[in-house]
Amino acid sequence: MWNSRKDTLNRHVKVHDSSQHPCTKCYKFFPSVVALTEHQQQSYQKEILCSFCGKGFERTSHLKEHIVALHGDRKFSCPVAGCSKTFAKDERYQDHLNSHSDLRPHTCCGCEKRFYNRYERKRHQSVCIGQKHVECDKCKQEFKSADALAKHTDAQHKKLVYPCTSCGKQYKYQNSLLRHRESKY
Repeated sequence: MWNSRKDTLNRHVKVHDSSQHPCTKCYKFFPSVVALTEHQQQSYQKEILCSFCGKGFERTSHLKEHIVALHGDRKFSCPVAGCSKTFAKDERYQDHLNSHSDLRPHTCCGCEKRFYNRYERKRHQSVCIGQKHVECDKCKQEFKSADALAKHTDAQHKKLVYPCTSCGKQYKYQNSLLRHRESKY
């Protein structure tokens, strides 16, 4: 990145020079706040969208890398009249074909809602399944499933059933009592 101590020192001095305005992402320097702002808007727009899959990127360079890596060799072309989309991967091509029909083969495991592609389903599930559904009646903590609630109840609210006969301290698990006895007695 920097070739010598002199380069490092020069960059450090520029940071303290009020006529130089550094970009905090790429560390380039600009002669004015306006030039810096323009650079940041052009280079780091929040949502530069991929025209193939809709994924958003902050930098155009990241979008270009994404396109080469994921959409590089376009083997699959949509046969629907008026649609010129092409795809590098068969699974994305198949998902796209579903968008031209009523076929929605991807189902949310939380609410059974159906989607034509796995990416829409994944985005939906992050919200749907991420919601808390069941509440502990003892402490009011919420959980995503009855199984998670049962594990919580066993761990947090189960009666202490393993008492130490020497000091009277109680433990939830027999192993905990054994460790206590080994360390104390």
